[in-house]
Amino acid sequence: MGLRPSSKSNPTTVSRFLDTGYDNVKKVADNIEDINSISNSIDIINQEAITQVEVIGQGYVDQAEAAKVASEQAASDSQGYSVTAINAKNESIVQAGIATDKANEALQSANESAAQAGIATTQANSAISSANAAATSESNALSSANLAEGWATNGEDILVDGTEYSAKHYSIKASVSAAQASSDAQTISDQLDSTYLKTESDLRYFQVSNNLSEVDPIQGRSNLELGTAATKDVGESAGNVMEVGAFGLGFGKFYSSFDSETVIEGRNRIYYTALASDRPSFADNYQAGFHFGQAVQGSTNAYDTQVTFGATGSSGWRQKENGVWADWKMFYDTGNILGTVSQSGGIPTGAIIESGSNVNGSYTRYADGTLLINIRATRTLSITVGHGYMYRSSGFNIDLPTNIIPSKTTSNGVFYDSGGNSGWILGGISNTETQLISVIAVGAESTPSSARILDITIVSRWF
Repeated sequence: MGLRPSSKSNPTTVSRFLDTGYDNVKKVADNIEDINSISNSIDIINQEAITQVEVIGQGYVDQAEAAKVASEQAASDSQGYSVTAINAKNESIVQAGIATDKANEALQSANESAAQAGIATTQANSAISSANAAATSESNALSSANLAEGWATNGEDILVDGTEYSAKHYSIKASVSAAQASSDAQTISDQLDSTYLKTESDLRYFQVSNNLSEVDPIQGRSNLELGTAATKDVGESAGNVMEVGAFGLGFGKFYSSFDSETVIEGRNRIYYTALASDRPSFADNYQAGFHFGQAVQGSTNAYDTQVTFGATGSSGWRQKENGVWADWKMFYDTGNILGTVSQSGGIPTGAIIESGSNVNGSYTRYADGTLLINIRATRTLSITVGHGYMYRSSGFNIDLPTNIIPSKTTSNGVFYDSGGNSGWILGGISNTETQLISVIAVGAESTPSSARILDITIVSRWF
């Protein structure tokens, strides 16, 4: 008999099916062994029978023959049993293969079922989390509902959440207060009806026909906290209060011309103008300011002052004496002190100081016409020509950073070089607006050609 897998290795339906097949095969094999054993026994009997026949005699021959026939029949039957057992064994093997296939199919189904079970577990966990969240939300909602119910329905003087009273509490209190107020009002009304009876002759009431003459005016103003202005007249006399236009203040806030004398002369006002054609030459299009009048309107001997304000550099003032306006004068401030200087007829009309520079040097112009120029240049010069007790260079020209007036120009300067030599710059009286002509360098010693640094200062005028 061969070995087989243990029937207890996998307690499943398929395993039990396989165990049963193996048990059947074992039984058939055991039967075949039994039949073979019987066949062997029969052969022994046959041999003994033959021996007995030979010993005993002919009587036993017949019995031996019968036994032989019986043994042959038994052998035939055993051969049939063997074939049947082999067929049963083969069928068991086929059934075992079928069972194995079924087992594999069952195993695959089991794996698929396990995968589906994993998915189902994940979904179940998600559902559990959602259910827990829903339960929490339900709990919170229930708590909020209970709290809301408390805010709405808790009785009088019962705190909600240990901090404040409910709406019902305040409703009860309001009802009580309203009832008390209604009762008090009714009591007062009843008292008034029973105590005070209004009649036309009753001095406790104002009479329309008296126009408040019953009131003490001084006491009334005091009660109303009106002060003393309530008793003042409007006007320009002593003790009056002013209205718009008093003393010319605010008397017409706009006019289109600074020279509208019939409108503004002799009046005080705050004004503004737009695009006035006779505005100051330095002013922009929009101006505002003050006009102070010192004579009766229309008088030819008015003494007036105008002050106008605009953008930076466009503010100024002027005066009128004996009916004649003087020229406008510009106000200077931090916004227009520096800029471009200009003039008209010798009168400054621009900034106070103008500065500039270029490759030829730097310059500063002043509003009074003064012009200062500073030049630093490098020239290669030989200072070897005798000049009295000293030595000089040949004449050379200097380009200027801005134009000058030659007849109103003076210059001076110094030079020095890397060898420690130094001296003076002389000459340069020019007949052109753009250069100093025939400038010379003068030194105490004769020095050969080398690079000299020149520092020159020029004083001139720009007008």
